Amino acid sequence: GTAGGTVGDKMGRAWIVCFALLAISGICLGEDINQTKLEDNEQAQAEGREEEEPVVSHVVEAADEVELQSGDGDLDTTGPCASDIMHFCPEVKPGENRIIKCMGNQADEEEKGNVQGRKLSDECKEDMRSHKMERATNINYDVILANSCKDDSKKYCDDSTLYPEPGAVITCLREVEEKLTDSCKDEIKRTKLEASKDYAMDAMLHELCEDDAKVLCEGVKEGEGRVQDCLRKKRSQLSWDCQEELFRKEVEDAGDLSLNAVLMRSCSGDKKKFCKDVKSGMGNAKECLEKNRGETGFSSECKTKFEEMMARRATDFRLDAKLREMCRDDIEEVCGYEKDSLDSIAGYDGRVIECLQDYKDELAGEACKDRVHVLTMRAAEDIRMDRQIGRAHV
Repeated sequence: GTAGGTVGDKMGRAWIVCFALLAISGICLGEDINQTKLEDNEQAQAEGREEEEPVVSHVVEAADEVELQSGDGDLDTTGPCASDIMHFCPEVKPGENRIIKCMGNQADEEEKGNVQGRKLSDECKEDMRSHKMERATNINYDVILANSCKDDSKKYCDDSTLYPEPGAVITCLREVEEKLTDSCKDEIKRTKLEASKDYAMDAMLHELCEDDAKVLCEGVKEGEGRVQDCLRKKRSQLSWDCQEELFRKEVEDAGDLSLNAVLMRSCSGDKKKFCKDVKSGMGNAKECLEKNRGETGFSSECKTKFEEMMARRATDFRLDAKLREMCRDDIEEVCGYEKDSLDSIAGYDGRVIECLQDYKDELAGEACKDRVHVLTMRAAEDIRMDRQIGRAHV
């Protein structure tokens, strides 16, 4: 009886802790992280002291166990950012990514030119980048991401499906994003947004493109998608591995305007003006801007960047999120041979789009037929949107 009572008491206490955490953040950390040590370290960091004791995180089994950065997984309050944290985030409690999120918001506002007066020091910005880069190499560094995606990782990204590269579980989860639970999907979207601004936040992309970036994009300032943009412009000079990863990222981000940092920078005003009520995702904002790009008051900068994106998208169906979704079954049924023979990069290969146009009368899905019709009309309006003719004039 006594032993049973002890176990019951322990379980009761565990549930009390769990419900308390659930109330605070919607997540229960469970037994994969020592909660007492974690809270001690959070308190130490709040007081400007170094961690009391290392905390091991192994929430997601398919990834290696790691020691949490600063003992709580958050940005170090005693490092190069100490003074800036005190200034910009004085009321924010360390832990659960709260400090790095607050500091990231400050960095974003500075990037947009919205900040007068004191700004983040260069040393702090470098420390923030290093923190996020390490966090991207293993899901277990990111306590919130790991706990939100623990079950999904077990379901879709067990050992047998993974590659040995850094950040493999995170990459795997991004590839099955549409199947994920809402809480995991939200956290994965956060990692994609970070990676859309700085390619080093996508560990696999960074590993395979770092050498190319050093040589071909020397002097390009990190952030706001500038390095990715440089790499894409020099695509033909890249190593094959980097081209593959860059294309994987391009396909991954194709359905969401917010994941294209260059377009967001050029088109944010037009989006507010013409598409303020449009829901994000599934290419909806892109579709709205596309329809309005000829309207009076639409900026020439956004129109130019948008039409460059449309011309690129016409080269490979995988870069068209709406077409991919609406024509999924028809592509398999009618154009399966063309799909299966595609390269792992977009080699200006519009075979699947051409197949859908050639066999439009055989397509079963009405939404697919409509999408193919839209693409055909665009190709007639603008030579760059027609892959075959466009190539002949390059």
